[in-house]
Amino acid sequence: MQAHQIIKAVFITAASFLLLHSCYYDNKTELYPAGAACDTANVSFATFVKPMIDKECKLCHSGTNPSGVILLTNYSEISASANSGKLYGSLSWTSGYKPMPQGGNKWSSCDLLKLKTWIQNGAKNN
Repeated sequence: MQAHQIIKAVFITAASFLLLHSCYYDNKTELYPAGAACDTANVSFATFVKPMIDKECKLCHSGTNPSGVILLTNYSEISASANSGKLYGSLSWTSGYKPMPQGGNKWSSCDLLKLKTWIQNGAKNN
């Protein structure tokens, strides 16, 4: 192999490496910084709260033997937990509450703000 072919191969390899790794973000904090806008104007049970609870909580908090004997499968169960302060306390990892989801990541600050807004607006079945 001639010198210019070696240099060309090294250059192509280095350029490929830089292109593949220079724009990679692997976490929410880098993708959605804390200062990013969080739209809480139309937060509702049907469009935000129930889908998030189903996605993040329902696996452990449903069925005949729910974790912590806490069911989160329908509006009455979710709103009861929300109105008692347990839902937000656990999901926001507030001192005195068991951090949820257990073994998972804390909800984003925007998702927590949306949940808090829904609760402060009366935790309505909307």
